[in-house]
Amino acid sequence: NLINNNWLILIVIIPVFIAGFLEDLTSGISINYRLSLSILTSVGLILVSEKTVNNIDIVFLNYIFSIGIVSFLFTVVGITVTCNAWNFIDGLNGIASGVASISLLSLSILAYLENQIYLAEYVLILSAISLGFMIFNLTGKIFLGDGGSYFLGTMIAWTGVVLSDISDVSPWTVFLIIIYPATEFLFTFFRRVFVKSSPFEADDLHLHTFIFKKLKNINYLSNNQVNSLSGISLVFFSFITSFL
Repeated sequence: NLINNNWLILIVIIPVFIAGFLEDLTSGISINYRLSLSILTSVGLILVSEKTVNNIDIVFLNYIFSIGIVSFLFTVVGITVTCNAWNFIDGLNGIASGVASISLLSLSILAYLENQIYLAEYVLILSAISLGFMIFNLTGKIFLGDGGSYFLGTMIAWTGVVLSDISDVSPWTVFLIIIYPATEFLFTFFRRVFVKSSPFEADDLHLHTFIFKKLKNINYLSNNQVNSLSGISLVFFSFITSFL
């Protein structure tokens, strides 16, 4: 069972992780190169796990998704978008790792309820690691970076694809679990297209930067405290969407 070959999954993710890590070190890796590697990683995960999204609980669309190439391309796009979405939200202390920890915990619970015990345990370990990292990240002295956010986003996307393929968990359930990073990415992408700017160039018009600017008006908090408080508030928001 390829789901059990977790080492192989991790090897497939190495290219996009390295691209993000090198960007953290040099700030010289182009977005096109990183996007290409995230697409390549998505393709690799599908080939290794032999899992795609082929049922989206909409009857007439399921006929379309039963076509192999359609299901394959949709899954590639889904994994790639989720990978980059986690990089989009990684702008405050604790936010990307905290949201990842909650998303992974939700997926782990679903896997356990569907009797996918090995997958549940594997994802639970990733959730615990993400939570531990978030605690240290809140100090503002250690950062996830592009490499870490690409890795977490990709693992969450792959887990969602596998879980929806091997169980009765709906892809819509997976989408609701990651709705904050997913909608942040989609809104930002189309907003930038609408104003005719590059969809992948950084700006400060994100939900997390808006919250940071509002909380910055609290005079007795330092910038780092405001940064961490803003991150925690969005992690709490993610908790609500994942479990309620």
